Amino acid sequence: MKAKKTWLWEFSKRIVVSVTIIFIAVFLFSCILLCFYPDSTALQSVIDNISDVFKVTVVSYALKAGFENVTKIRKYDKEDDAWNG
Repeated sequence: MKAKKTWLWEFSKRIVVSVTIIFIAVFLFSCILLCFYPDSTALQSVIDNISDVFKVTVVSYALKAGFENVTKIRKYDKEDDAWNG
């Protein structure tokens, strides 16, 4: 069970890091192209779309981490109560 949790945690962390790298790369590439083609609404929409994906990924990861922390705190509180009698 612990191996599955560790794999899932690492997987979600990999997703966030991958999306962050892609976001930065696309953003920089788009900014460079916008210097040469300032009226490109297609590049502006690409930046908007990748920003939305980045926002959803980060918020989802934060919610997942918060939920896991609440679960861990409850688990340790129950163990502490059982230990103290």
